[in-house]
Amino acid sequence: MYRLTLPCLVPLWSIAFACAGSYAADVKLLVSDDEAMTARVELIGKATQSLDIAWFELSDDDTGQYLSTRIAEAAQRGVVVRLILDAMFDHTSYEQRKYLQEHGVKIRWFHPMGTGAANLMRRMHDKYLSADNNRLILGSRNIADVYFGKSTTEPNFYDLDLEIRGSWVQSTERYFDELWGSAQLGSQRTYKKNAKLQTTSTRKFHPAESQLNLKNAESNFLEIDDDRLTFFHDHCGTKNQKTGIHQTLHRIIDSATESILLVTPYFYPSQELVSILYDAHRRGVDIQILTNSIASSNRPINQVALDSIMCQKLGQLSIREYTGDRTLHTKGLVVDGDVACITSYNFNHRSQYFDTELALTIENQTFSHTFAGHLTDLMAESRPREPLSSQTTLSDKRVRQFKLIVKIIPKHF
Repeated sequence: MYRLTLPCLVPLWSIAFACAGSYAADVKLLVSDDEAMTARVELIGKATQSLDIAWFELSDDDTGQYLSTRIAEAAQRGVVVRLILDAMFDHTSYEQRKYLQEHGVKIRWFHPMGTGAANLMRRMHDKYLSADNNRLILGSRNIADVYFGKSTTEPNFYDLDLEIRGSWVQSTERYFDELWGSAQLGSQRTYKKNAKLQTTSTRKFHPAESQLNLKNAESNFLEIDDDRLTFFHDHCGTKNQKTGIHQTLHRIIDSATESILLVTPYFYPSQELVSILYDAHRRGVDIQILTNSIASSNRPINQVALDSIMCQKLGQLSIREYTGDRTLHTKGLVVDGDVACITSYNFNHRSQYFDTELALTIENQTFSHTFAGHLTDLMAESRPREPLSSQTTLSDKRVRQFKLIVKIIPKHF
């Protein structure tokens, strides 16, 4: 089995934990919308001391209001609640934020330091929910109807999350403390205190009553030794393009001797990742990559970006397009059937160069096979990738516009 040698893989600040292995954690893959929501509600509801939350997106729709109510209830009963949101992708209403703060929730927003459009586009893409330093949920789901199968106005997303219980979770506390204290965070949602966005509401906030059935929340956990779990992240609040978590992810991929199963919604690899994949292909590694199709993607410009490098860089790799009735939003990989990784990282230029990301690897065959099984199910709802010229979803004019944008700012896709 491949073993992560952390000191040579990532800088010390990006290692949250790699213990001696004398303890075990309970780990569960959250696949369905209901179990993903139930796990979050139960985690929040059972918190007694602390709730640490970092979410790229929190909406003011039914899902966002429901979980906001649960978080406010936790704060009201004495739990210390720290909530971090990305300022650009925080879709809460004024009344929603006011309700949270009046109930004792401490909120900070990510605002990248510096000036210029490129700097403004740096975002906090983390998805992290921890209670009492012994329960943790991370993965690809943000907080909105579309991530939990509740949207009636747009295709829902297909996501996967991970829940972990046990003392191992306290090892991620340093990550959150450093992020909470980062100079990139502020107590104002906008740069200007009196900005219109700060005082208007897009939707009335109605505290939601809990109606979920939690009977099955305790099932299907797998016990895994602590030293088989590795949590790593970008430098809190900033993005170092030379020492980000992509280095660890690339080395895990580069370690493959038999197989690589990679799933990501917005695949647009850097030249560095392309080279690693090609090297693996040349030494006989079976590589399967699944991404969205033009039809399934909520960001078709990424498919245009991918098309622009297919012929000269990726033509020999097996890339498949998701054809299910949802939008693929899962991000993860399995290497050699032994190492599984669940992450917020999209394996594209934005994740490598701009957005801060989280990842957790699990070195356990049973879990890896389970995770690979779910990814294989997704592969079953796919087809071999087709060039844009054979697809009619986008007009020729729109394709030309997208290609121009990708050419001007390629690292933003």
